[in-house]
Amino acid sequence: MTLLSPSNVVVVAFTPLSSTSVSRRRCLSSSSSSSSFDMSVNPLEEVNTSKENDDPFDRYEQSQQQTTVAIKDRVEGTGMLVEGDGQLLTVAYKGRFMESGKQFDQSDNFVCRIGRNSVLPGFEDGLRGMRVGGLRTIRIPPNKAYGDEWYKGTIPPSSHLEFDLELKNIAQTPQEEFQVQLEKFGVGRAIGGAIIIAYLAVSPFLT
Repeated sequence: MTLLSPSNVVVVAFTPLSSTSVSRRRCLSSSSSSSSFDMSVNPLEEVNTSKENDDPFDRYEQSQQQTTVAIKDRVEGTGMLVEGDGQLLTVAYKGRFMESGKQFDQSDNFVCRIGRNSVLPGFEDGLRGMRVGGLRTIRIPPNKAYGDEWYKGTIPPSSHLEFDLELKNIAQTPQEEFQVQLEKFGVGRAIGGAIIIAYLAVSPFLT
């Protein structure tokens, strides 16, 4: 075995890393891994998902706990606003069962007066806030529809209903209301209704 002589030994000077250098490297390493982690997270997606989940229409549940009408505007109308009782509306609608999607009713010119209990409470709730020309889809729970009993043999108990609505017109004058009633009921009933309304209007002054 040959031993190296001192003249053949190369001495390498080792300079220990300063605490500042080590600290800087650790910092850079930490920063790099932190950056890589942050790149995998998209906070915008989380925010958007949260907003979607907050939509009452999308969160509607076919259960007894659902007691309020859910509304989704498809097209915002630009005409008159449904804002008070007594307004005479002309509406086109299609109604279907939420569970099966089967259509059970429809009308192209349905006439109703707001605030007179002439339609389902949920149907009226869904019309409020619409403007003429608007398209809207509403979901109605049983407590605001036909309840927990059969209705005329066609609506099962505890049915959740969905309607597509189009608000076509809001009568603005007595003359226009008369014309709408005329188209709906015919001459005889429209005239009779007008006479009754006129009589009720002047009855406080009759002796």
